[in-house]
Amino acid sequence: MREDKDLKRFRWIWLLLAGLMWGSSGLFIRQLSSFGVNNYVTIFGRMFSAALFLGLIILIKDSRLFKVSYKDWTLMIGSGVIGMGIINVFYNIAII
Repeated sequence: MREDKDLKRFRWIWLLLAGLMWGSSGLFIRQLSSFGVNNYVTIFGRMFSAALFLGLIILIKDSRLFKVSYKDWTLMIGSGVIGMGIINVFYNIAII
């Protein structure tokens, strides 16, 4: 219960940090594209690092969350890879 109170106390700070990180991502995308980094490499790097970071957090918190049924894999792949990948491609194109 203590953890929930701490999260609620700092909710505006988390919201501000999330907005700052999302807003500053355009600066990094433009900088990487000026160095000649391909758009798809940038997207892969963002998605891979986020999956690795969140996977480690889930592994530390509750490793039982990694148990997914076989029929749910298609939904996970469709929403994760295709959904987020397409959103990131259009976002990077709009920024550049």
